[in-house]
Amino acid sequence: MAPAARYGRRRDVWWRWHPPAESPAWQLTAGSPAGGTASFPAGSSSGGESDADHKMEEIKERKQKMEAVWEAAAAKYAEWVIDNHAAQGIYPEFAAFLEPLLRGKEGVRILDVASASGEPAATLAAALPNAQVLSTDLAHAYLQLGKSRAARLGLQNIAFETADAEDLHRYPDASFDAVTCSLGLMFMPSDNAALREFARVLKPGGVFVATLWQAQEQVPFFELTLKFACEYDPDMLKGQAVATALRYADPTGLIVEMQAAGLGDVQKRTLQVEFFMPAHAWWREMLEMPLPIKPSLEKAQEARPGEDVFEEGRQKMQRRLQEKGWLDEEETVHIKGNGCWFITAKKA
Repeated sequence: MAPAARYGRRRDVWWRWHPPAESPAWQLTAGSPAGGTASFPAGSSSGGESDADHKMEEIKERKQKMEAVWEAAAAKYAEWVIDNHAAQGIYPEFAAFLEPLLRGKEGVRILDVASASGEPAATLAAALPNAQVLSTDLAHAYLQLGKSRAARLGLQNIAFETADAEDLHRYPDASFDAVTCSLGLMFMPSDNAALREFARVLKPGGVFVATLWQAQEQVPFFELTLKFACEYDPDMLKGQAVATALRYADPTGLIVEMQAAGLGDVQKRTLQVEFFMPAHAWWREMLEMPLPIKPSLEKAQEARPGEDVFEEGRQKMQRRLQEKGWLDEEETVHIKGNGCWFITAKKA
């Protein structure tokens, strides 16, 4: 069996932290103050009705592409990131923040968007048995994955629906006590539309809680995986995938957008996240998680058909993990100190 064939071919599935690199004719400008400014094709105006229609069509196409990618990626993302807790130290923080605010209240409802197979939704459901938690994601594939996981956890106060975070029209105004979003907002083509929807469905005094990755140099796991991938495919740096994943490394623009949407009293602090990979499964996890490693190795394998590039890559990665002290004697990976923003806001 060819080296690449052992792991299957899924070049486009690496963007929960890194979305597809190809960009449409207009694109969200990652470095803009608002984070959601559109760049139109040369020669067009920014105010004409036809340009607005074109922009909406491009958003629709990009969203459809995202949905298709996530339909394909859902099972492995749910397995490694959600079920095996690849990024540790994030979801409990949602519960630690919301539980004191919502404990003992009657009729509490929480909306979790971009929830995949149910996080932080499941953590919140377990911490707040008095609350009804609704886990939503754009990809339909997460519905059954989430329901199965909730059943395994014995959770009765959580439900799952497919929903677009930028268009929550099915949910009435002022119908949720909290809206949560973990590591998802930076991938939404119209993040300002999503923020307006979050504010609309929140009750007065309701809270919004989100997490976002900090700058690449503050996230050693990203530094490791991107540097490794670029050794096999230097073109990895040419796309906008990494810039999008780290779009709110400086959250100043996002905070402005939140305030414009009606979310005030914005607070931010740093979480230190640990990336964990179970013993003797770390290499398979790195290849199956939404990371740039596998696509880069596939490209190198095509250029070097007589060699086992994947095995070479495994040995190289193993040496680097050992040198950093991130691979213990049991072959378990622990990479600590990955910076993540924890941002909270309140609807007036």
